[in-house]
Amino acid sequence: MRIFTQKDLFGYARAFQTFMGACNGQQVRIKPHGEQVERALKAGITIDELLNFDNYRRVEEVKPNASLVDYVDLLIDRRIEVLSLTEDSDWDNPGTFPFYAEMFHNYYVETCGIGGTFSTPTAKENLRKAILRNSLQAIMNHKTIEQVMEATGQGKKLSCFRYIKEILDNRESYDIDNTLSEAQEARHAFTEILIPGRPQGEPVEHNPGTAEVITEGAPQPSDSSIHASDGFYDEIPPEGDEAFVAMPAPREVKRASIIEAINALPLSALTKFMALFDEDMSFDEFVNLLTDGEVDKSREMTDERNVHQLINGSLYLPFLNCARWQGIEISEETASKMDLLTTNWDLRDAKTRKLQKIKELIYNHTVNNSDDGDLMGVIADLEKYYSLE
Repeated sequence: MRIFTQKDLFGYARAFQTFMGACNGQQVRIKPHGEQVERALKAGITIDELLNFDNYRRVEEVKPNASLVDYVDLLIDRRIEVLSLTEDSDWDNPGTFPFYAEMFHNYYVETCGIGGTFSTPTAKENLRKAILRNSLQAIMNHKTIEQVMEATGQGKKLSCFRYIKEILDNRESYDIDNTLSEAQEARHAFTEILIPGRPQGEPVEHNPGTAEVITEGAPQPSDSSIHASDGFYDEIPPEGDEAFVAMPAPREVKRASIIEAINALPLSALTKFMALFDEDMSFDEFVNLLTDGEVDKSREMTDERNVHQLINGSLYLPFLNCARWQGIEISEETASKMDLLTTNWDLRDAKTRKLQKIKELIYNHTVNNSDDGDLMGVIADLEKYYSLE
């Protein structure tokens, strides 16, 4: 039976703070998140359910702009269909998965005091595989991290990247706890989910697919317990390991968000909208034109304008998140007035964009070539160069 340590609870609070910030943009202190994490766990909610963006999306259908407490209330009360992370087919889409990498990283920093590479393509793919083979809750386990620290001889220098790689490469060597707590077993053995449109009390079988927790007597995290900065782009002191927060490419975020938006459209509506473009182009070319904002609005009639607005509505939250990744806060009111389909989502100035791309190339290279001290030394030179007026 899974039992959370105090460090687990602190880490989960930090991860939940990151999750809610991505969902509704509200800046809330860490302590209320810790209180809601414990409340959710005692009610039998798993971490994979709590940190599932699709669950928040379903909550918003019932209660728009749901707050921290609203979200947990609706999960506990079964006002929506509550699914574990990997039960949603699009859980690892490139528009939201970078946040799971960030959540795991922030949990790791909170529990271990060290970060490391977490958002390079290799790191994200390793994390995706680890979640699929276990669960997010199972790998976010401080006891397992301590096992890996001891077995590898890395001790407290073990980075989150190396931890994930180790449990992937040598899974049989570690006791990865995929058990459920008593509260979670009771909740998930036979769940009655009250979904709008479904008769109340109609039972629905539910597959938990994730670990459980007991939190009785566990203390709450305080704001002073947070080791990591609240910034989205802060670099964690490496303490013997490489550390770089690579921002998802804004164009790729926009492209993935557009694909998700048009996949949700009826074929009849999408066909009318596609008629605005060259009929001989491929679907991939069509998506690329949308991503580049090349839409001739002057040709849109009523049906096409409606589709345009439907797509814009689906892009609203991903756009706000994408702007926040770039360190830019855009108000909801401002975003609601923008044509997000034709807007360029890369809001960085040229110097910031160039430096970010070069640093990411270097860190991607040094993941597999850690002895390349020359390249690592170039980072400081680049930062000095790009800081010049």
